[in-house]
This record gives sequence, structure tokens and C-alpha cells, in this order.
Amino acid sequence: MFHARRAALRTLHVDRVALEVVESLARAGVRAILLKGFSWARLLYSDGAPRRYTDVDLLVGPSDWMRAEAAVAELGFAKVMDSEDVGTAIHASTWRRDSDMAYVDLHRTLPGVTADAERHWRVVSGETATAALFGRDVEVLTPAASAFLVAAHAAHHGVAVAKPMEDLRRAIEQLDLETWSAAAVLARELGGLPALSTGLRLLLEGQALAEKLGVEPVTSVELAIRSRTPGPGAFAYQLLAETPGLGRKIAVVARKLAPSRRFMQGKYKLARRGNAGLAAAYALRLLLLVRGAPRGFALWRTALRESRAHGSDGAVPCRLEGRQPQSGGRGSK
Repeated sequence: MFHARRAALRTLHVDRVALEVVESLARAGVRAILLKGFSWARLLYSDGAPRRYTDVDLLVGPSDWMRAEAAVAELGFAKVMDSEDVGTAIHASTWRRDSDMAYVDLHRTLPGVTADAERHWRVVSGETATAALFGRDVEVLTPAASAFLVAAHAAHHGVAVAKPMEDLRRAIEQLDLETWSAAAVLARELGGLPALSTGLRLLLEGQALAEKLGVEPVTSVELAIRSRTPGPGAFAYQLLAETPGLGRKIAVVARKLAPSRRFMQGKYKLARRGNAGLAAAYALRLLLLVRGAPRGFALWRTALRESRAHGSDGAVPCRLEGRQPQSGGRGSK
């Protein structure tokens, strides 16, 4: 009972932080769309079951990125992880405020999409509605856009992570076929059909839905790895395979073994306990990478075969041509 109450209070705090950040961004002239969190609890958990979350996810447009970062920094947040910290492009940067241990993920794109940033924003920003958070309107995704994100989020984290899988199960059960059809059209526009297909097929009922939608089982190496919830270092093999030249490959290995101080402190609590804690965190990371290397290699090989069997060039077979999304645009309820 105590832990449930504490989790509920934490979720309430996250919602207050979400409103604080959204309103600060608005004052800076930045339009922000609230992802997951409160909006998914409202959409998928209306039966009263709790959906706990610990961070705020916000999507902003590419032209507003620098202003958004400045506005978040003014609220006392510090960036703890971005693309330069992991050596490859990621869809969001992570910010932490030490005073209340609040976390904000600023998203450049949704996960699992291949559309460029401008096209992505143009499409997604037309798929929003408003919702009341503490009596103030915030912008959230429409049910169709949320349906795509639910599936892509499940594909991103894999079958072993419970919360995305429960979100997916509820979305398949509660959202109608028209909404999912619109989600599939949206996924095609964003270059996200592999993510939609992979996510849906993590559940048996999702496989049946994918067949109804005409979305065939196409995936990429990354998605095939992610859907299995890989351990540390599993993506390194694919990154090495994609990186030309011995020197660059060595740089990839070095970054994996000894990432930046900021990355370590953002990922490992131990690394925030002074220099001794940071050294211990590096040692722990190395141990985990060495222990996980054989399984990671086997997983990568399996994912490589799967992606080749299903196709991974983005040309996803889908019987949706000519169908238009049925969800409302910006401002629809």
C-alpha cells in the first residue's frame, strides 16, 4: 500500500512537471506535444487501473529545438544524454533536474520512424488534440497517432518490458479498427511501418490486427534486436557492421567501453557518487558488456537473418493505398 501511494504521488508530480515545462515552452514560443504519460493514462486506462510513469515526454519541432533546450535549462534541468553521448542518432535527449529528480525527454521524432525531421513534424503536428491537465489545456496526440506510438514504443523496448506491452495490449483491445487503419496510414507517411508491424506482432492479438490492416511482417535489424529486449552491447555489432574503416570501428568500440562522463552519470546512479562511484560504474559497465557479448552476438545474427527474410529497406508491403486517416487534426477532441 505504501509503495502504491508513493508511486501515485510520483506520477502526480510528473504531471505537474509536465504542465510546468509545457507552459514554459509556450512562453518561449515553442509548441510542444505531450507524449505517453498522462495522455495514455487518459486514453487507455479509463477503467481506473494505474499507469505509473516517471518522466515527461515532449515532442517539439526542429525549428524550435534550440529554444526548447534553452527553456528547459532555465527551469533548472541539465542535459544528461543526447546523440553525441551514444555515438549515434537518437530520437530524444534526456534532461534531469536534481532538485526534485524530475526527468524530461525532449523528442526530435517519434521512435521507429525514418522520415526527415521536417516531414515528421509536419505530419505529426497535424495529428493532435487537446486534453485538460490540472484544468489547463495541453496538446496530445490523437488516438490514431497514439496507436502508432504505442506499437512503436513496444517494438523499441521489446517483449520483456511489461509496461509498453500492457499499453499495447490495451490499445489493441480498446481502439477500433478505423483508428488502427488511420494509424497504419500515418505510419506509412512517417516511414514507420516496420515499427508498427514489429510492435503489433509482439502479441498474438496484434498479429491478427496486422493481418486485418494488411501490414506485412517487415522489420529492420535494429527493430528485430529491440523487440527481443537486448542486454548491454547488443547494438554494437550492428553499429560495427555499418561503420566503414578500421579506425572508425575502433572508435565505436572505444565509445562503447568508455562512454562520456555525462552518459555514465545519466545512465548509472552509481556514477553520480563522485569519482570513485564513476570509476566503479565504468568497471560495472565493462563487466556487463563482456558477460553479455556472446548473447548479444547471437541475438544480432538472428536479427540480421530475420530482417533479410522480411525485408528492411523501408519498402513495406501494405494494402492501404488511397485510404486517408480518419482521425481529427489539431484541436480535435
